[in-house]
Amino acid sequence: MRKTKHYIIMQYTGIQKQERQQRIIQYKFRTGQMKEGDKQNQFVLRLYRLQELRVVVNVLTIYVFRTQFIQKIVNLLERVLQLVQQKHNNQILKQVFKRKVRFQS
Repeated sequence: MRKTKHYIIMQYTGIQKQERQQRIIQYKFRTGQMKEGDKQNQFVLRLYRLQELRVVVNVLTIYVFRTQFIQKIVNLLERVLQLVQQKHNNQILKQVFKRKVRFQS
């Protein structure tokens, strides 16, 4: 659960960072702080990088959720297997105990 919270926080801060950087880029674009020839190219390139960052963070979050879901299923299956083995062992012990009682009487 801790990893999930960590990645959710990462995703949230990643999106906030992306939005902040987009505003900075748009501000520079409007105020003319970028060179005329580079304005559109830099703007598009940076936005593309930010979108890639967002996709990577989303993929990591989905991966963690899926991994945790699979881990829960595995844990439940292990628990079921333990219960089945306990039941089987109890039946064997009962049979052995019945045989001992028969031999003793």
